Amino acid sequence: MIKSLIISLTIVSTILWTGEPLCCQTCKAIGAVDCAGESVECENDGDVCAQAVEYHLVYEDMKTAAFRGCWNNTMLCDRPYVVNTTDFSLIVHYECCDTNNCNSDPIEVPPVNTTENGLYCKACFVEGSYKCKEYVTIACTGYQGDCFEFYGDACRPGVWCRDVLQKTGEDGNLQRRDVNVKSHHGIRTR
Repeated sequence: MIKSLIISLTIVSTILWTGEPLCCQTCKAIGAVDCAGESVECENDGDVCAQAVEYHLVYEDMKTAAFRGCWNNTMLCDRPYVVNTTDFSLIVHYECCDTNNCNSDPIEVPPVNTTENGLYCKACFVEGSYKCKEYVTIACTGYQGDCFEFYGDACRPGVWCRDVLQKTGEDGNLQRRDVNVKSHHGIRTR
């Protein structure tokens, strides 16, 4: 009798658990390191709740953005991503969780490890062109261990963005920048 009751409760709880979509806090804020919003149901199976903050530095000009919402790329969860080059730096940190509205705590970015790790990459940053005129060698730090090259349109919070997002400036014109970034980024290995 008890065995049947336990089996029945297990089946009912499994049906109830799998039938409920995950709810996450959702918001976006440009020029901030945190945001608050409303709870929404996630649309995709396998989504997690995420919160993130991004720091973009171009020519000493810092821009920030904060995000909370449903997220389906768990490879980016709970690890800092740092991209550096001569005049460009990007730090992104995503925190992920898998219970309803678990992404409502303050967003805390762990300190970036700036200790040189013995690896080096050639680097350049160019706006308005896909070709670098000169390269410099920069030291990798912390968990950084991959050199990469990026050619294409890029986004910057509140400043410029690629065509796909159809972001327009105050004058009504698309704010587009072609960029070439050749540098390195960090991936934390566990």
